[in-house]
Amino acid sequence: MESLIPTEFVRVIVRGNLTFEAYARDSLGKTLHLCVKPQILSRAEESGGRLLGEWLGYKIAESINLPTPPYGLINLTREFLDSTGGQLADVRAGTAFWCEWQEGKFEFPFMPSRSAIANPESVAGVTVLDTVQFNNDRREDNLLVLPDFDASGEKFLLMYIDNGWLAWGQFRQSGTLPAAMLPQSYAMRSIVQNELEFGSYFVMVEGLDREVLAKHLELAPLQEWADPAIPPSEVPEEAVWRGSQTRTVVTRVMDRFPSIDLNC
Repeated sequence: MESLIPTEFVRVIVRGNLTFEAYARDSLGKTLHLCVKPQILSRAEESGGRLLGEWLGYKIAESINLPTPPYGLINLTREFLDSTGGQLADVRAGTAFWCEWQEGKFEFPFMPSRSAIANPESVAGVTVLDTVQFNNDRREDNLLVLPDFDASGEKFLLMYIDNGWLAWGQFRQSGTLPAAMLPQSYAMRSIVQNELEFGSYFVMVEGLDREVLAKHLELAPLQEWADPAIPPSEVPEEAVWRGSQTRTVVTRVMDRFPSIDLNC
């Protein structure tokens, strides 16, 4: 996979993990507007593990047809980091994760009604993804609401970012996936109207393939993002196991989706 070259730093977006906005150029000279997640020098192993989880999360999202921005890898040179006036002083030079900045997105707290959303079933899909990833921070600020126009008029498209994992390696040994990871927002959960909206997503994560996941991991810079707590060789097996457990734990909490009538 091609690694982009950064050309312009814009601003730090999240101080805690130094996620930043930037522009970059690809091998054809095309300029791209990016959101970049770097590895942090002061906690290199932990932040490297999170980047690996982000990479795999986007790959799994892609495999279950959940919309995300285009994404990839970018090479952060020391020269580029030094040019930011110290704002990225705690960023490690090397490979970082990026997703493409989405122009025209609507800002939180805007949330359209279900009838105005082109892909409302995707809320069920991201619940399934986040449960596999044990990603417990699905908030409105990591949901993008974008304008989408079809033959019937104006609609909005939901797109998902921040698809990383938490607590990797802690559950398979115990034999129990402890909880479903639901959207924190009542408005988001209200978009789901029927248990059947989860069905195809359950089937797809139950079909996660170890060999395919291993090949996805091989595309990531495993030596740079190494975290002793997350042996890459064990990740595909755990992802497959989590996929097999997801239907059970999500089905238990259908009552948390207020628009689903469980008496039907």
